[in-house]
Amino acid sequence: MILQKKTDNMKRLLLFAILFFPVVLLAQQPKPPVKKGQIESEEIVIEKNRAITLPEAERNFEKINITGKKPDASAQPYQFTDRNLKLADLNPRFRILQMNQETTPAPTGNYVKAALGNYNSFYAEAFLGASRNDRFSWNVRAKNLAFGRGPVNGANSATLENLLAGQVRLVTEPITATAALEYTRDRYFFYGTRDRRDRDDIRQVISGLGLLTSFTNNIADAKLDYKLNFNIRNTTDAYNVREFEAAVNLDTKYRITDELRVLVPTDLYFTRLQDDGSLSRNVARVKPQLQYRNETLTVTAGLNLVSQNDTTPNLSKLNIYPMAEAQVTIAEAVTVFGGITGDMQRNTFRQVVDENPFVNSRLQVFNTSKSSEIYGGLKRQLGGALAFDVRASFARYRNMFFYVNSPRDSSRFDLVYNGDFTNVFNISTEISYDAGKRFRLSGKADFYRYNVRNVEQPWHRPTFTATVVGRFAATERLFFNTEVYYLGGIQ
Repeated sequence: MILQKKTDNMKRLLLFAILFFPVVLLAQQPKPPVKKGQIESEEIVIEKNRAITLPEAERNFEKINITGKKPDASAQPYQFTDRNLKLADLNPRFRILQMNQETTPAPTGNYVKAALGNYNSFYAEAFLGASRNDRFSWNVRAKNLAFGRGPVNGANSATLENLLAGQVRLVTEPITATAALEYTRDRYFFYGTRDRRDRDDIRQVISGLGLLTSFTNNIADAKLDYKLNFNIRNTTDAYNVREFEAAVNLDTKYRITDELRVLVPTDLYFTRLQDDGSLSRNVARVKPQLQYRNETLTVTAGLNLVSQNDTTPNLSKLNIYPMAEAQVTIAEAVTVFGGITGDMQRNTFRQVVDENPFVNSRLQVFNTSKSSEIYGGLKRQLGGALAFDVRASFARYRNMFFYVNSPRDSSRFDLVYNGDFTNVFNISTEISYDAGKRFRLSGKADFYRYNVRNVEQPWHRPTFTATVVGRFAATERLFFNTEVYYLGGIQ
């Protein structure tokens, strides 16, 4: 049986060799020689007799969600004390063609404002700047706000405010340098009396000249980030009072890791007040802090070390204040925060007359120590345009000053200090609506409650303040702005 199978196999092999052998001999026959330059003709036959079957591929139709890094949630900050609502400068670029030259767009960052109002008031403001170059820009601003008469004694309660300022800005790869020169001149009259007086006897003119410089780091990935400001100011009034101020502010941040940083803000203030004599008042402050920050949590803790040389016995020469704050994002666009802080508040002649220009020129100006402030609140972003903040705080101040009528002249104010602690409870609410360049509206309200000891009342301190700032762009070049300020509860 086995022999029969071997015989059959040999027969099949012999038959295959007989059929295949002529093909091999045909392939081995030599080809005729091809002459030089002659194109050889060939016939190629491709026979496909095999089907290639691929396995069935598995396809995933499920949508892949790619989660990108979310930016840090932060509410839009609003500054209510700065009434400069100028437009941002444009940076147009030009492309020169060989045939049809493009029309240069007019710079829309420049503006002119003018208004008339009651009490013979006139308002004018102009801004002119150039920022076509990405590296260099400049601008000039002028402002006039005048009231020809007031509610008491006609022209004797008139006011005048003037401002002239210029700024240059240079951007390089490592830093951005800015320098500004500012001149202010304000005129008032001590009108708070029933007696008719000559205008020259009750005139007050406060002038100021300041040079402000700033240097900011531009290297985004640098571990050490910094911003340096150097400012000098000179303030004078109509009664030969002169105050000179020099300030150096250095804000440094060192990144240890992506989540851990060291913050060291440092401030140096040198002040010289000259009236009948000369008095030097200096403050040095350093705030070493350690900050941990991730997508949902920010914790900052450190100390505030302040040295000052005021001669009042109510304040210490060296002061140490605690600093700690935590912010937690508990839900999308919802952040709660709280902390404790303290600081030495600088009080200068310039700051006092900016707040109340009807004070006496010969003032005893001292600093105020905010011994501690405990605060907490909530930040909420409602959609893309609406946001609100709520904040409550309890602070203890030492050597806080209040305004009282001068016993020598009731039309002027003196400063009285509470040498003991003044407790201040504050609730602040802020809401803002930002619909882009077309419409913006923001409002803020503060409620205060004072507890004083060495003075009868918190004289001339408001218990309620409110601010509303709005802007509407009718066209690309026509804007309507509104500002409303309210102070209530003043005794």
